Amino acid sequence: MKTSPLVSIALCTYNGSKYLAVQLESVLNQTYLNLEIVIVDDRSTDSTYELLISYQSKYPNIIRLYRNERNLGFIKNFEKAISLCHGSLIALSDQDDIWDCNKIAIQVENIKESILIYHDSLMVNEEGISLQKSISNLKNMYSGGSPLPFLFNNCVSGHSVLMKKELIKDILPFPKEIFYDWWIAFKATQAGTISYLNDTLVHYRQHEGTITSPTLTTKTDEHIASTNLSILKVLALSKNKKYADLINLIQHLVHKKNQQLFHLKLFVILFNYQDEIFFISKKNKASKLNRIFKNIWSNKLHI
Repeated sequence: MKTSPLVSIALCTYNGSKYLAVQLESVLNQTYLNLEIVIVDDRSTDSTYELLISYQSKYPNIIRLYRNERNLGFIKNFEKAISLCHGSLIALSDQDDIWDCNKIAIQVENIKESILIYHDSLMVNEEGISLQKSISNLKNMYSGGSPLPFLFNNCVSGHSVLMKKELIKDILPFPKEIFYDWWIAFKATQAGTISYLNDTLVHYRQHEGTITSPTLTTKTDEHIASTNLSILKVLALSKNKKYADLINLIQHLVHKKNQQLFHLKLFVILFNYQDEIFFISKKNKASKLNRIFKNIWSNKLHI
């Protein structure tokens, strides 16, 4: 009889007591049973840690609870939580979403040869009521093994990820210049292939305290635009196994944009690879071409 692999759920918390109990219940009520929940609290100052202690006392065989000695921030906190996981498969969890009870079971069944599998998510408001919009309404969702779609955009939300443990060596440590889920997706396409499940398996809560990844058009856009150059540099220098020369050339040309010759070279590359590089964007072909022109002949990179 084939045994089910252990799935580790890396759950990071910080001042999340308002929604945390609902999320914990949705994780604990998964139909997939061979689970461990690795929770790392980032020095919460509200009642979050006390709530976590109460849940650990109820589920001591499932929940492993840690508390940081100092606040690390959400990116480094996820890095720590992932490093503490024992399972051969690792899922990532935010503190304020609501999981479908079959989420892990469906992902385990479908990951197969892929190194990472992710799914669609339904956006809900603070009360958990549907906003009638999913992430796939905003982005084209990618499956495959090319890192090019992730050079300037991301469609993989951290809460939707189930990855094989072998990917850890490629993704850790997380660079500070890029959202951790964007980095994971980019590196996964170099280590293997990623698969997309067209199922909404998480209710993705939108509220004032949400720290949103660049899968959505939100208040983080200004941060993303201002850091695109540093992100591209990190991606270009990340020991690419695929498209290495191309990615490094794009990075080099972006930094030489003030010279007319490099304008032309960069335009040719972006035009020739537009179907991959701009795949995630929902804009039509004319808008994508317009975006290329604007970025080549402007002072800032807004790809």
